[in-house]
Amino acid sequence: MVEHEIHHRGQIHLYLGMLGVPTPPAYGLTSGQELAASVCRSGL
Repeated sequence: MVEHEIHHRGQIHLYLGMLGVPTPPAYGLTSGQELAASVCRSGL
């Protein structure tokens, strides 16, 4: 069942990307988001 869910999540991610819709990262924050969050926390 897990493989089936992963398959459909991948399909949705692919189609949204092709349509230009921003998609959430599959495995946590992107490097840009992580950098922005760390800069905000440090007060720079």
